[in-house]
Amino acid sequence: MEFEKTDGGDNRIPPFSIASTKVYTVPEGYRLLLKGAMCSMTDEHNMPLDVWCKIWLVITTPGFLGNRYFLISDALTFVPSQEIEEGHSLYVYLHNYSGEYVSATVNLIGVLESLRE
Repeated sequence: MEFEKTDGGDNRIPPFSIASTKVYTVPEGYRLLLKGAMCSMTDEHNMPLDVWCKIWLVITTPGFLGNRYFLISDALTFVPSQEIEEGHSLYVYLHNYSGEYVSATVNLIGVLESLRE
């Protein structure tokens, strides 16, 4: 996922700021069992960012799922899996604590299950 600015400009996260995006909405007739997320950030030269950053995941209801500070890259895992019901949306927030523009990559790990038998 890339964070895109609404003005069509640069999609990098500015220094000392928080970026957020709606990642996925669970379709009707399904539920998502979220297992975790892998996250990483790179600096202006496309090198691993050696500065602490923070990721957190939020869903429509009940809200906050989890967060984690990370250096270069890390994983946020859920045991047991977090269930996201049909029609609910998943959001990712990333906090850039560095003094430069950064790019972020977040890979979500989960299972989409049909509610129909």
